[in-house]
Amino acid sequence: MNDRTAFDQVLPLLQAAQRETIDGLRHSPGTPALLERKRQLDRAMACLQLCAQHAIDGRAQVTVLPWAGDAFGSFGVFELDEEGQPANGQVMQLDDVRLELLPGDLLVQGTGRLPEEPAE
Repeated sequence: MNDRTAFDQVLPLLQAAQRETIDGLRHSPGTPALLERKRQLDRAMACLQLCAQHAIDGRAQVTVLPWAGDAFGSFGVFELDEEGQPANGQVMQLDDVRLELLPGDLLVQGTGRLPEEPAE
């Protein structure tokens, strides 16, 4: 069984619990316990969907970036060549915005799954 299958088995359980909670709210609108349960289920489902989308599971390594040597510093992301040297010396950009990481940001190293091919 692959990890995607495991996520697909859990998501319907959360969706069923969410539907049950919504039904409860229809009968007892504004019940604090039911509202909080729905919020938590929404968050859990969003988290699970994010993890499934990016193949993040219990084997992934998560690192919290420390404070830089300069209290106002940040970290830049560089593409490295096969020798581990910056390929072009420029900070990587996403959508024309420099990719800068701040202290407390998370680095998630997945389990090495290759990106899926786009559907034709």
